[in-house]
Amino acid sequence: MAFDVSKLKTALRNVFSSMTDGDNAVFANGIANAIVAYVATGDVSTTDKGTVSGGYFEGSGTGKLTVTATACANILKTACDIMQTMTSGGADYLATQIGAGLDKMAEDGEVNTSVSGTLTPPSSSPSPYSGTAKGSISCSSTALVSALKTLFTQMYSKREQEGYDGDKDFADTFAEEIDSFWANGTVSTNGQGGLAGSTGSGSIS
Repeated sequence: MAFDVSKLKTALRNVFSSMTDGDNAVFANGIANAIVAYVATGDVSTTDKGTVSGGYFEGSGTGKLTVTATACANILKTACDIMQTMTSGGADYLATQIGAGLDKMAEDGEVNTSVSGTLTPPSSSPSPYSGTAKGSISCSSTALVSALKTLFTQMYSKREQEGYDGDKDFADTFAEEIDSFWANGTVSTNGQGGLAGSTGSGSIS
């Protein structure tokens, strides 16, 4: 599988259409769960190399990034609750906290890969070698937050336009930014067991 932004857009639209005014938990949990499901469809790929116990290893890894919804959902729920008490700046505040929720989700995520390649012992010929690696992903929400702030301003200016669907606009733009958030992240892994000493670097898509 691989990331499919169109499915994420549909999932987010469904979240928004199921909401009622003030139902912040539905918004927060729906978004967080939709992102978790989206991440699960992505494929991690890495380039791995390093000196391990048997010699020098070079290869590549494939695997998955696993993330959870709870911490992100809590951040979003709290943000929505606070936003309702604000007299100004609520949209920018929400955008910032959405970014914080995604940052936390990425920070808590775990990458697991299966690695295969070639091991070159000090005094022997190269031979196939494989193992596993674990790691994390480093992402930045800066671009996402900026895009959401701009979007919220545009949504406010269009709110009286006949036929304007703010939920669709939000879902579609947000989905694109979520995709960029993960796709632009950097995956780092460390070899396990017989691959200890090897490190991997890559991405998810």
